[in-house]
Amino acid sequence: MLFTGDPVTGKDAEAMGLVHQAVPADQLDAAVQALCDRIKGVPRNQLMMSKMVVNQAYESMGMTNPQRFATLFDGFARHSPEGKWFEERAREVGYKQAVAERDSGDPLAEGRSKYFSQFDIRWA
Repeated sequence: MLFTGDPVTGKDAEAMGLVHQAVPADQLDAAVQALCDRIKGVPRNQLMMSKMVVNQAYESMGMTNPQRFATLFDGFARHSPEGKWFEERAREVGYKQAVAERDSGDPLAEGRSKYFSQFDIRWA
């Protein structure tokens, strides 16, 4: 998913363990409320200790820096000529079509966006 950007359904994400639960949109509020009601019933000190354990595990695995880099690189990607092109293209033709064009493997149409004319896009 990281390299291709292929989307997954909520049920696929649930099966992969990426999300807690996938529910239809019309059941989302009730599902969120039910989860919140379960969590708020756990003693606060136990929630705090659980959160500390999870955070410490991430620290021990060295996950803090990758998370920082992911945030930084996401910002770079969104504000690059390619990211600006995608944003512009999604407004023009819709998100699904822009994703299909972006992920096709074909070079982005440099002449179609004002963003590419502002930069010399060559990679050494």
